[in-house]
Amino acid sequence: MSESAVPPRSLHVAIGLWAALAAFLLVQTVFSWVDRAELERQIVVNHVAAPDQAGAVTLDRLLLNTALAVVFAAGYVGAGVLLRKRRPWARIGVCVLFAVQLVIVLGGFSFSMANLIVLVLGGAAAWCSWTTSSTEWVTGEHE
Repeated sequence: MSESAVPPRSLHVAIGLWAALAAFLLVQTVFSWVDRAELERQIVVNHVAAPDQAGAVTLDRLLLNTALAVVFAAGYVGAGVLLRKRRPWARIGVCVLFAVQLVIVLGGFSFSMANLIVLVLGGAAAWCSWTTSSTEWVTGEHE
């Protein structure tokens, strides 16, 4: 394997961080489903829904959050694969996807530790995706 066929360390780190972000989103979703009763209780306590409607509201929120997590995770993993295949446009796509997630996270004014982890992992992954060595390798000559 020639030297130019091996991605630089910064791109390996970026791909790893995108994959870690995808895994974190999916694990966070699993924990949400496991803690469904607490979420339902919080919905009642915070007057989001009446007690007789809390189960349906909880299920709707869990389904929406699951769908979003799966879409974002698939996008992050897919972008990692495409970056490894030297597709320069994948960096733009994954950063746009992350920007959409940022808008959702910050737009909800929900500043939790989980959201901070998403911001740190995604921000670091985006930065590593655009370093000089990553850019030169992704946009360089293809064999």
